[in-house]
Amino acid sequence: MASIALSGSMMLAKAQHEPIMYFDKAHYTAQEVGEEFNVTVGLADVETSQRMVGVQFRVPYDADLVEGLNVYEGGLLKQFNNSASPPYTFFMFSINTDLVYGPNVLVGIQVLPNENGEWSNFPTGNDALATITFKTLYRPMEPA
Repeated sequence: MASIALSGSMMLAKAQHEPIMYFDKAHYTAQEVGEEFNVTVGLADVETSQRMVGVQFRVPYDADLVEGLNVYEGGLLKQFNNSASPPYTFFMFSINTDLVYGPNVLVGIQVLPNENGEWSNFPTGNDALATITFKTLYRPMEPA
């Protein structure tokens, strides 16, 4: 069993409360080595008054147990377009190992402004930010 921790930051105006980042699965137990599985990171309780225009988060993982394969953008931010045609967001990700965080997936999403460089449509509600695909490299017989 691999445990995955979440850390991140959001660019917000003053608000009553902060949105809550969550995983769709807190734990996952692979049935076999080589199995691929997805973990979705979402955001709940987003209010328009928060005027959120971007989100960044990092998901560290144990590279002895799993390998990060790919990341796909979720639907939350791109449904609040500020322009008449796509793209509505700037989506970037990096799957790497660094000296501070170790193996991790870094995701950044920004709602793009309109042609005047302004935002007029801000996210609200609950939805996925990104889905991360992992591949199982090792499966202990009995999880610790």
